[in-house]
Amino acid sequence: MSIRSKVLHFSGKVLTALAVTLLLVFLSVFPHFGYIGNASISRTSVRYYGLYATVNYTYNIVYNPLTFPFTWLRGAGISSGDSSMMVWPEGTLYSKLRWPGWREMEADALTNMAYLEIIPNFVMLLVIFTAIEFAKMRLLYIWFITGMIGFISGGFIGTIVGLPIGLFITVFFMAKLDKKVLAKI
Repeated sequence: MSIRSKVLHFSGKVLTALAVTLLLVFLSVFPHFGYIGNASISRTSVRYYGLYATVNYTYNIVYNPLTFPFTWLRGAGISSGDSSMMVWPEGTLYSKLRWPGWREMEADALTNMAYLEIIPNFVMLLVIFTAIEFAKMRLLYIWFITGMIGFISGGFIGTIVGLPIGLFITVFFMAKLDKKVLAKI
C-alpha cells in the first residue's frame, strides 16, 4: 500500500469521525437533545446598562451523557447552581430595540450552560469516534443513536434504557451479518 493511499485512508477515517462529532456538538445545544433543565430569573436579578444587561439566574440541568461525556466523567452531568450571563437587546438601531422576555432569557440561560461545556466534550467525542472508526466498529453508532433516542424520550433514565437496547441490536447485527458485510460498513 502506497503512502498516498495510507494517508487518504487515515484522513477519511478522521474526517468521518470529525463529521459525526460536529453533528453531535451542533445538536447538543438544543433542549431535550443535549440537555434537559430549567432556569429561573427573578425580576431583581436583571441589571440594565444601556445597550446590554446582565442576568443572574439559578439553574438545574441534566446533560445528555452521550453528547456531554466529559461533563459526566468529571461529575457534573447533573448540575445546579447560580450563574450569570450578558443579554443584548433584539432588533436594529433603525427599529425599536426590545429586550428578550423572561422565558426567552431562561431558555438562553440553559443554552449558555451547554455552550460552556462544548469544547472539552468536542475533544472527547472526537477521540471516541476516531477510535470507533479505526477499530472498524461503525455498528457502535447504533448504540449512540438508541441512547440519544432514549434521552429525548425519557431523560437520563431513557438513556439508561436505550443503551442496553442499542447494545443488544449491535451485538445481534455483529453475530448475524457476514464478516464481508461488516468489513464494508
